[in-house]
Amino acid sequence: KPDNVVVGSVRDGRVWLVDFGLAAATDGGTLQYAAPERLGGGPPTPDGDIYSLGLIAWELLHGSLPWAQLDLAKALLNRRRETPVPTRGQPWVRDLLQRMLAVDPTHRPDAAAIADELAAHGAQLPQISPELLRRRAGTLQIVGPEVREAIDDWLVNGGVISAVGPTGSG
Repeated sequence: KPDNVVVGSVRDGRVWLVDFGLAAATDGGTLQYAAPERLGGGPPTPDGDIYSLGLIAWELLHGSLPWAQLDLAKALLNRRRETPVPTRGQPWVRDLLQRMLAVDPTHRPDAAAIADELAAHGAQLPQISPELLRRRAGTLQIVGPEVREAIDDWLVNGGVISAVGPTGSG
């Protein structure tokens, strides 16, 4: 939800996300920003986070959430049944936003695809560096020399690096 997005400086583009699914572990999160599969009782997933991010972007572009004219129950029912069609923004933005808000989570782009599309249209994204990866690992409270070794190996050899925490840790 927007309360979990903190803008540090518009000039340098620093934005922080806070919460990381902790609300989902205790109370299911905020219904107004929940993905359709979460409304059906599904577990929190990265696909659900993409949907929630799409809702925030929709709200930024349109001034309100999809189906805001309906009461909450009807708006949530619509969310489970249909993908909203954006009416604002450049064509590529509308297309990306509609894909992020797909009812079927398998039709949503992942974070890397979103970053690639933003970069293709001129967004300046942070460059991955050992320091950035170590800071991110630190925020996840992942400790130990294995993390540093995995990051260093990934930077040299490429491939995939991931960190898996307990359910609800975000």
